[in-house]
Amino acid sequence: MKVVSRKPPWPPPERSVVAVGLFDGVHRGHKHLLSELAEWGREASAVPVVVTFHPHPERITRGSAPPLIVSPRHRIRLISELGIERIWLLDLDPELLGMTAEAFLAAYVTGALNAVGLLVGFNNRLGKDRADYAVLRSLGPSLGLEIRSCDPLIVEGEPVSSTSVRQAIVSGDIERAERLLGRPVSLVGTVIEGAGRGRRLGFPTANLNLQHEATVPCGVYSGRVEVDGRTYSAAVSVGACPTFGGNETRPGKGTYVPGEHRVEVHILDFSGDLLGRELEVMLKRKLREERKFPTEEALIAQLRSDVERIRAGT
Repeated sequence: MKVVSRKPPWPPPERSVVAVGLFDGVHRGHKHLLSELAEWGREASAVPVVVTFHPHPERITRGSAPPLIVSPRHRIRLISELGIERIWLLDLDPELLGMTAEAFLAAYVTGALNAVGLLVGFNNRLGKDRADYAVLRSLGPSLGLEIRSCDPLIVEGEPVSSTSVRQAIVSGDIERAERLLGRPVSLVGTVIEGAGRGRRLGFPTANLNLQHEATVPCGVYSGRVEVDGRTYSAAVSVGACPTFGGNETRPGKGTYVPGEHRVEVHILDFSGDLLGRELEVMLKRKLREERKFPTEEALIAQLRSDVERIRAGT
């Protein structure tokens, strides 16, 4: 993935319509806005372009930020799957954050992208002056830019937002998160070398180094994963492996902590080397909480039960 800080990663279009935002999660609200952007592009004979950025602005302004639902790489893939072919990932820094909305639009939207239109979400703010839709509209004529606003997408009586998706995921409400996302909740990461315990127990696992920060609470889940065009069922363990000495007394037990907890995926009916590959595991439901077993034999019996439940769909 190439992060470009000051110029588009492709030749500028002759004319474009643009949406700017973090788009974390690429949820149903984002899909609604990007569908309108694509339609506007067809109407105006202009190329639809998404300008997004990394890291989260609060990482720079406050030193910490809400956990990202998807990685920048995954975000770009999800946006491109919606038919948006031009995606500009800006490397966010204090200089960029210090620009006013007008300066940003002049440099990066009309200047770099030859934009004739800007589509903003219902709660978008732009620039260090936090310009909202009304302010942006007032800036449009001097920039030769038409400014449009996209109404929020309402699900279960509330606008879909990255905040609501994030809350559903980290609280373990997989069904609600899936309704807001418009797709299954997934864990995306690179397969790294593990301790080999799963293989020794008869349940080999792919150990994931997650590429995103927000994920489900600790426990054992059923899921599915696609490998080389084939879809497999999977048992997914998120947690501290308490049977083998994982810390059970840490404050906040039950909450996934990057670097402290592991994500291990046992793929049913699969054999092969996945080391170093990127894997996306789509979660279906939580089977049980993680717990410490008195013996390895008791753990093996439970793992067999978990696999049987996954095969039976219960």
